[in-house]
Amino acid sequence: MTTRKLQQYLDAPTRNKIVFCRALVPGLSFIDIGKELSKFIQQSDFAVYDAPAFLQQLLGNAQRSEDGHQYIAINNIGILFEPELKINFQIFLDEFSVNNLLVVCSDAIVKNDKFYYPDDNGIIVNLQGLSFNII
Repeated sequence: MTTRKLQQYLDAPTRNKIVFCRALVPGLSFIDIGKELSKFIQQSDFAVYDAPAFLQQLLGNAQRSEDGHQYIAINNIGILFEPELKINFQIFLDEFSVNNLLVVCSDAIVKNDKFYYPDDNGIIVNLQGLSFNII
């Protein structure tokens, strides 16, 4: 899983450990957030306050990589930006990256401490204050 640069990042003493990637990383098990959250919404008496609790349950158990790092890897994250779910993506990143490596696979652009989709209604997330790496 790790390159030398990524290994240095993982070994550094930072509050958060977030890695953004554009393709699935071989050797990691990714959770399809869109699929799982959509299934949850369809199968339950959905209320807005249930989404964060469901995500906590879904992502609460970290995986262990071949080189021993605890991680949570997610993809298909567009649903997290649905206004009805009232999920603050910056807080989401912060919460799930404190004790684990959080790997986010997305076609979004990460540049100048901003996470954004250039063609998607101005969704821009400020990453300032979060430690992250791009692979």
